[in-house]
Amino acid sequence: NEADRLQRAIATHVDMINCNFGTLNSSTEGIIKVTELQNALVSKANASSERLANDLEDIRNYITI
Repeated sequence: NEADRLQRAIATHVDMINCNFGTLNSSTEGIIKVTELQNALVSKANASSERLANDLEDIRNYITI
């Protein structure tokens, strides 16, 4: 009886651990996706800023000619 009870307790806790790992994995995947999106937006902002600066330089060069 004690061995059976101990086995059931272990099985219950192993199931709980697996469930928690599943939740943690899902959370980690969500964080990775948010980070990837943030990095893409920063990259786009940098590219847009660089293009804007280049366009401004072209306009200045055109006006002074």
